[in-house]
Amino acid sequence: MPDTLRVQPHRVQREFLESAARVRCFIGGIGSGKTFAGSVALLQQPPETVCMVVAPTWRVLKDATIPSFLAVAQDFIKDHRKSDLVTTLRNNTKILFRTGAKETVGRLRGSNLGFCWIDEAALLRDAEVYEVLVGRLRLNPGRIIITSTPKGHNWLYDLSRRADVEVFHAATTENTALPESFYGFVREQYTSELARQELNGEFVDLSGDHMFDRQWFKVRRAAPAGLKWYRFWDLAISTKTHADYTATARVAVDGRGMVWIGGLWQAKAPWPRVKRMILEMAVREEDTVAIGLETVAGFEIAYSELMTERDLAHIAVRSIKPTRDKTARAAPLATRAEGGKVTIVKDRWTDTLIGQAALFPGDTKHDDLLDAVAGALAMTAGSGNTMVIDKTPRLREVKW
Repeated sequence: MPDTLRVQPHRVQREFLESAARVRCFIGGIGSGKTFAGSVALLQQPPETVCMVVAPTWRVLKDATIPSFLAVAQDFIKDHRKSDLVTTLRNNTKILFRTGAKETVGRLRGSNLGFCWIDEAALLRDAEVYEVLVGRLRLNPGRIIITSTPKGHNWLYDLSRRADVEVFHAATTENTALPESFYGFVREQYTSELARQELNGEFVDLSGDHMFDRQWFKVRRAAPAGLKWYRFWDLAISTKTHADYTATARVAVDGRGMVWIGGLWQAKAPWPRVKRMILEMAVREEDTVAIGLETVAGFEIAYSELMTERDLAHIAVRSIKPTRDKTARAAPLATRAEGGKVTIVKDRWTDTLIGQAALFPGDTKHDDLLDAVAGALAMTAGSGNTMVIDKTPRLREVKW
């Protein structure tokens, strides 16, 4: 087995790996090689170092951080125990993999460490995990590294401005190992401001700049004939004063790539009224080819009820579970709106939708119509993200 790992880091990775700073951050766009750099940094530690790797959630740890490290370090691993997430290298360096979720932070306090790595640190709510880990650095070499794509002006932004922290910024384009089409494809999905954050690796205060501009939206009295519409229901079945609205919208995309929005409706209503509206719209709108129902927070029961309705026998009904936050889900809509590719069919809810968009993501108490439009737009993307989970072919679950 080799005793030396030979890598070809790009410029920013090399500067980061050669740094002797006690606290250093690799802040980069998606695909800029942050996790690779963190993995190599682990292998740089002296023999018998006790290390801890922390990711914000179990999902990030399992799907990204650990697989990336194992791919880089495979020839140097003596033992990897999945049961307790501990890896021992051939030089007897010990690596503990943990999560920084709020409910598990206390479990990080009992270790004496020589090296720490926080991956995707911007997804942590605050600086608590960082502060806990710094207090664990009681052994040599006593260093901590952070790798992340930025996420607004949060605690990581504040940390990056400190004089005792060395920061390395990398854009996605620094990584020449990515497929040639990757950057262009992703850039098309983002607004200018979101691209600065996600691709350039810049700290951008999206809550202050807002994702949408009122002027981006076109309003027309009618949509062209012959469009295929997709309707999405964002459920919030409560009539309490401060509750979210149940909201729905339908979206179609024409041959020129113009996104058409129509059929808006929102209300604080109990399930029987919402169910009645779902059925009435489905019968009335013969050009709607699919209905999506957000099935989180117990709404699987509502979906199950609809499965038995004869009035929905003619239409595809999808159970949809969002897996990204609202900002990420709204990004494709914002990108098209910025490019002049979004038109709203005027109705009583048009101004409400535009108002929600203009204040999004930071200054609006309710963004339910906007979330419904984002959900319907995601449905138009095709069946690439669709998994059949029911015996009846028309009932499907989608994650987006």
